[in-house]
Amino acid sequence: MKFNSLTLKLCTLFILFSLISCEEKTKQETPKTTPETTSETTETPKENNTYYAWVDNINVRNASNTKGKVIGTYSSSDPLEFTGTKSDAKDIIVLRGVAYDENWLKITTTDNKEGWVFGGAVKKEGDKKGNGIITKDVFDFPYFGNFDVTKWTDLGVVKSEAGDAETSTFRYMKNNQILEIEKTDVGEYGYYYTYKLMDTKNKLQKERKFSFQANMGDNGDLMELTEIVKDFSTKKEYSRKQMLTKHFMQLNSRPEMVNGVWKESGLEIETKSASE
Repeated sequence: MKFNSLTLKLCTLFILFSLISCEEKTKQETPKTTPETTSETTETPKENNTYYAWVDNINVRNASNTKGKVIGTYSSSDPLEFTGTKSDAKDIIVLRGVAYDENWLKITTTDNKEGWVFGGAVKKEGDKKGNGIITKDVFDFPYFGNFDVTKWTDLGVVKSEAGDAETSTFRYMKNNQILEIEKTDVGEYGYYYTYKLMDTKNKLQKERKFSFQANMGDNGDLMELTEIVKDFSTKKEYSRKQMLTKHFMQLNSRPEMVNGVWKESGLEIETKSASE
């Protein structure tokens, strides 16, 4: 019995010694955590919420509409931080001849003012948005060209009427080119603008057509804007459309360009035989 008791004690001590040795060995083999071996977790960058005005002297208002009180005016270089809050409904406002259908954004300014700006009037850095000022004398239309008719010779204007339509045709000449602008107004039904760039023999080089057709759709509550540019030198046609839910008489000014993506296609040019 004594022998068995002694043997049992020895076995127990041997097991304890083995466990302690294994633990010490594990401690030695486990590398300590150091800055060099710690895995790095890249934090997902926050969304860029900094906006800039692309129009001159943007107004910040105390309400999300054009009737809100102006609490500050800021230039295109002043950052406007979007708070994440938008207006519940969108608004349609024409800026430099283009109709924008967007929400109002709640922002904070560099002088710690909180207010609202129209989303169509601002953009993030690097965004392609906005255009130059359009007047009756100065305009820059994509694929048609940049013109200042005050530097052209004025050939006069011809006006005509046909039913509800009233048309005014303006002609200018410069460097053996003729620019013809035809503007037709059909009252509440819409309006049509046609721009033609020709040589002195009236051969078309480029043509641009813009139209605002009112009371479209099944219920007559849609407005369709169409813009088509034909370049006869490259035999290319560019077109785009835009639908609005407001009549141009309800807008702050008349749209003169379409806000949309251009579609490019080949231009089919009718040819005449030499005998004609």
